[in-house]
Amino acid sequence: MNNKKLLAQAKELSDLDAVTRRIEKRDLPFIRSLSDELAKHQPFMMSVIMGYTIDLKKEEADALLKIHLLIWWKYRQTKSCRNTPVTEALHTKAMMRNTGFFKYLEKEEGTPMFSQTISDDFKHNDHLVLLGYITQLFQKWPVLKNMEEQDKGIVTLSIKSFTECFEEMIKNGIRK
Repeated sequence: MNNKKLLAQAKELSDLDAVTRRIEKRDLPFIRSLSDELAKHQPFMMSVIMGYTIDLKKEEADALLKIHLLIWWKYRQTKSCRNTPVTEALHTKAMMRNTGFFKYLEKEEGTPMFSQTISDDFKHNDHLVLLGYITQLFQKWPVLKNMEEQDKGIVTLSIKSFTECFEEMIKNGIRK
């Protein structure tokens, strides 16, 4: 990996950390702005967040709102992500692809192909810094760390799928 890419990843981590601190400190104008943008540009994602309030504990839903706001913050400046909403169909397609990938990995676990398959998947993902950061939040925030494993699995699969939908829009759309 070259120095330019490493510097870009370090900046992305720093930016994600700064945004997370603003959200955690309840910077209400910032949170309202992100929430309003999210509702306007990505209504399906907002409906998923609202579903968390029904299906999960209030504290878990609140933490997941923060994570989804962080995801939106990363992609909101990209015209294709602002102009093209992630639909239920697109998200479901990504969820099914990821579910199939994880089922495949279960079969490959312990074989020489396991590491290679994961490595190949990582090479084709431009959102690994974001996903790695979110994974750390799941370990750092007690409410997410203690979440039921089945709920955590479904939520992380959905989060990965949303980021892939946005990355696909960027690859096929117009960058700002």
